[in-house]
Amino acid sequence: RGLLELIPRFPFAIKDPLLTFQFPQWKRIAGECRTPMVARAVATVRHPVASAHALLKRGFCTTLRSGLDQWLRYANEIKFLLDAGEEPLVVIYDGQKDRFVAQMEALCGLLSLPFDRERLSVEFVPAGVDRPDHAELQQHSLGHTLQELFDELQSRAVRTG
Repeated sequence: RGLLELIPRFPFAIKDPLLTFQFPQWKRIAGECRTPMVARAVATVRHPVASAHALLKRGFCTTLRSGLDQWLRYANEIKFLLDAGEEPLVVIYDGQKDRFVAQMEALCGLLSLPFDRERLSVEFVPAGVDRPDHAELQQHSLGHTLQELFDELQSRAVRTG
């Protein structure tokens, strides 16, 4: 709680997918601060194959299978938050800059935050458009389940326009 009370200005955000696993605890702690804070989960979701390749590239896993397993744990946690009524705000990252910028604008609107389209458009450099190979997904024993979970999360993405 002391850490949250040291934050100099609000609103603020922390981008770390691992915090998704601890969101209920952070939400409780935020509500118990001297000046209670409202916490809202924002989850960035990428196609499981694209995510696994990104994890491999960055050395966060050693095989495509282990990257898909990590994606499944993360996506299941988002699903848990949804099922618990937390309504995390889901943003789909697929490397399409225009879509991402539109989602960020909608997200800022939902959270009553200022939005600077020009700055984000200039400063955001996408990693490249995701073109996942669905054959790689089917190499995982839960490939069909991974795709269904992605489709569900994608259907819950922040609405734009």
